[in-house]
Amino acid sequence: MRRFLFWSTAMVLLAAATHIVTSVFFPRLEREDTVAALMSASETNTLTVLEDETKLKEILRGVPPDMAFAICPYDISERPIAISAPLPDTYWAVSIFEPSGRNIYTLNDTQVGTDQFAALIVQGEAKTAAEEDTSQRQGGGIVIHTTQAQGVVVIRSLIPDLASRKRAHALLAQTECKPSLTTATAG
Repeated sequence: MRRFLFWSTAMVLLAAATHIVTSVFFPRLEREDTVAALMSASETNTLTVLEDETKLKEILRGVPPDMAFAICPYDISERPIAISAPLPDTYWAVSIFEPSGRNIYTLNDTQVGTDQFAALIVQGEAKTAAEEDTSQRQGGGIVIHTTQAQGVVVIRSLIPDLASRKRAHALLAQTECKPSLTTATAG
């Protein structure tokens, strides 16, 4: 009976440890893999609209068919990156990720009252959301600070119906993601 209790307890502890390890580490590794795939799917500092559904499903597993995506891998080691995007009147979201998969910024249509998104991503000391609020805007755009020189911007937009797919992709293609003419300081 003691042997049975010992092995039963050992199996329960091993199962618990396995569960904890897979719950903690696998999602992080999957995020890193996804961001790495996004960063290698396009040229640096260049916006790419992911129109090819097969390629999109290879990069982003489990993508809903009613979403359009554009990505811009960036490198701000020499200059900040400027993003300017006209936004649809449906759901949209802009997210910025570090190579580790850490999301450093997200904004969606319910958080902003405009049809235009403008941001400047600069390298420097990371700031909290409160510090990067309205007081940090320059020229109507948001200044986003990151400690990492590289990352990826992901813009997604709802496609209300199949007839709207080309229009959604065309609107995303109007997004600019390029090195800034200004050499904004990270302060």
